[in-house]
Amino acid sequence: MTDGKNILSDKCTSYPFVLLIILAASCSISILIFTPFVVHKSYGHAFVINSDPSPSQSLKTPPSKVQVSLSEPVDARYSKFQLLMQMERK
Repeated sequence: MTDGKNILSDKCTSYPFVLLIILAASCSISILIFTPFVVHKSYGHAFVINSDPSPSQSLKTPPSKVQVSLSEPVDARYSKFQLLMQMERK
């Protein structure tokens, strides 16, 4: 029934098909190259950037206030801040 000719060869080498393959490959490569520059890093939790008093700082008297700067805004509905004070050992 076949005359030795590949039926798909005519369709796969036609001009629109080749352009479609080149376009798809170009889009894929562009996405792979440029996505890391567009997408920002995302962390699961905010982390401490700065604090006053600093971590492990030893004070003779308790500070009048404690200031903590975080890497991102915190939603108070889902957050908890706990200040632990070390008891003096005798």
